[in-house]
Amino acid sequence: MDTMNHSRRDISVPQSLSRNALLICRGRDVLAMLILATTLALAGCSQDRQQEATLDVSAWPANLTSPIPGATFSMAESQLPGASRHYRSGIHEGFDFFGGMSGRPLAEDEPIVAIADGTVIRIDHEYEDESPEALQFWATQSPEPGFVGEYALDRLRGRQVWIRHAEGHVSRYAHLSMVNPELQLGDEVAQGQVIGLMGNSGVPPTENQPEPPPHLHFELWSADGASHLGEGLSPLDSHRLVAELFGLEALPRYAQRTVRRINAGQNPPEQYPPTELPEIGFRVEPPRRVIEGAVFAVPVTWEGDDFTAGDFFAYLADQPLGVIDSGDGAWILGAMPADFDAQALSLTIGATDPFGQTLLGSQRIEKAAPSQRAVPLEVDPTLFALYEPGNFQIESEQLIPVVLESLSQFEALWQQPFDAPIEGDIGRPFGQRIFHGILRPDHPLPGIGVPAAEGTPVLATNSGIVGLVADLPIRGRTVALIHGGGLVSIYGHLSEVSVSVGEEVSINQPIGAVGATGAVTEPELRWEMVLAGIPTDPLQWINQLLPGRPGS
Repeated sequence: MDTMNHSRRDISVPQSLSRNALLICRGRDVLAMLILATTLALAGCSQDRQQEATLDVSAWPANLTSPIPGATFSMAESQLPGASRHYRSGIHEGFDFFGGMSGRPLAEDEPIVAIADGTVIRIDHEYEDESPEALQFWATQSPEPGFVGEYALDRLRGRQVWIRHAEGHVSRYAHLSMVNPELQLGDEVAQGQVIGLMGNSGVPPTENQPEPPPHLHFELWSADGASHLGEGLSPLDSHRLVAELFGLEALPRYAQRTVRRINAGQNPPEQYPPTELPEIGFRVEPPRRVIEGAVFAVPVTWEGDDFTAGDFFAYLADQPLGVIDSGDGAWILGAMPADFDAQALSLTIGATDPFGQTLLGSQRIEKAAPSQRAVPLEVDPTLFALYEPGNFQIESEQLIPVVLESLSQFEALWQQPFDAPIEGDIGRPFGQRIFHGILRPDHPLPGIGVPAAEGTPVLATNSGIVGLVADLPIRGRTVALIHGGGLVSIYGHLSEVSVSVGEEVSINQPIGAVGATGAVTEPELRWEMVLAGIPTDPLQWINQLLPGRPGS
């Protein structure tokens, strides 16, 4: 089977994520003269300031959270404090977070959060975008000494939020696309609260980048406004300070290993960060064609310890897929949805390397029709009335968090082939569409229906964790089990439930009993196997440890 190789040499990275694009920093913001004059004193950011740099952890607040949850501080020296800037005489006064260099993929409007509790002392609700010509003008003015240069530089930082923290430190968040409309000047914010969205406001376009990529420029200033976090420090010492304040997990893996060694008394590397990064890549074997409702499992392999399963992510179109550890690699778990018009979807698989860089590639997967489709079933109008948008919304709101929790599990919670939760003939096959009247919309059944006597025990199809116990308008009394890798099994129309949320269950453990709750008139089990939010045919899981593997 063809393989889709991923490495630093052959991987296709969009220009907005390319390394060259990421090594260029710019900024911008519109701010009234009066506001700027009063707030500049808080920063004390004279471009001529010189002071002895020390790695003084006690000078800064501790237990901070990354301004972008789950993102890491960059390994690129140009995105760290102290880097020179081509458009002004001076140095970079903070940290930049770009997609492709921040430890995980970043969306165009990535949420930005407060690094600690504090008070909003600036929030640019009235910001208006400036023309490229105006931004270029401010770039020429930013080297000027005193107020003029600082005013021009502030415009280049774009839309901003500033927060004063308990001991007087001030954090700044620049280049935002928007600020939280519910926040006002003087409001108290909690650590981790969303204060705005990542953007490119204030970034002057260039010939090579007429639409500069979005990024966050983040600064943290001392309580007296005399210095910024990382000022005068080497990239290694900046990372050591970040590790102390934000935790080691705020750094890429290579930086984590280096900081641990230095803190243990070992000698620092000769060059940090490395001037030349080693070749790192992974191999995948994606399918070319998948039947509607069928599961596919894509093996991922790599050399050495450059990756773990948790470093990978995958999307089918814009649908996130599951990932599980296979011991000597990983599996990407997905399924082909039936409810879309396109005849092919793009599968994108990526990972974050030890240096925080994103490697990714994509391939089209064709959709194949099943060998036969179930005959549509007309149902009683009273039951059909339950299939209305409001009830679908209610059930989605209950089940989506369960799917997300399963997607966050990179270890498969099952070790044995799946088993049927009940014995019996199928009454309603997978994908059967129900309707009432030729002018009404019809609805596909996302699982299968198995008629059985009321009270018949329903068994767990495999081991997992109870993620939901609820009475739902369509599914009735329902249990959902989390199995990891995005896989969730759902059992509906139950008469009773014998498990509770958070409980660990084993394969064939009783979890409830057949009933007639929800949108049915006779006792029936509604059994669903949902993978990354996509319904799959439950029958393909029976007696399988992992269906959809190459060659299976």
